Amino acid sequence: LLENEIHYIYYTPWDSFRSKHPLFNLLYPEKSRDFMRSLVRIYHATGILPEPQVMTGVHLSALVADALAKGITDFDVETVYQGLADMILHPPYFRPLMKYFEALGHVPYPQRYATTATLEFAYNDWALAQVARYLGKTEDVRKLEKRSLNYRNHFNPENRFMETNKEDGSWAEASIYAEADPLNMTWFVPHDSQGLINLMGGEAAFNEHLDRNFR
Repeated sequence: LLENEIHYIYYTPWDSFRSKHPLFNLLYPEKSRDFMRSLVRIYHATGILPEPQVMTGVHLSALVADALAKGITDFDVETVYQGLADMILHPPYFRPLMKYFEALGHVPYPQRYATTATLEFAYNDWALAQVARYLGKTEDVRKLEKRSLNYRNHFNPENRFMETNKEDGSWAEASIYAEADPLNMTWFVPHDSQGLINLMGGEAAFNEHLDRNFR
């Protein structure tokens, strides 16, 4: 470790990728740099990045992408990318449900957290694509950005909610989410807001549907 550098050993990005780490990147960039350098050391020591087994997604990808976007680059980005690619791009994948996401374009009913998993995998792919772009990995960018649009496969145009479908694409009798419901999970497309607006029929329809959720 460098003088005054801190090593972090435990990450819970499913909870913190939304606001905590982006805020650190703005207010405490040295701390965020230490987060990133700790990932490098952990990967070298264990061969895997410290993404918790519980919950869904690989949100370390969002932490890294946001750090790079805010100018925090003083760490071994290539090594961290290798660790993330091991989890997201290469079978058998860190999350077993990713095999459905890759093969079908969505996680089907009755798999655990099916709709949430698809939406979060799509966002993680987009985030990892930003890291790949930083490193000049053109083919990975192409694949990841294409997969990041898989969120569309859970959009039900009949009611304009993200719902769960079966392997054949038909809608399931009940939708499955992780600590969420259609009223909040439908909006989890932070990487393609315009795409979601278009799916809902344009800006006016989007605004009306969003407003309905607060009535």
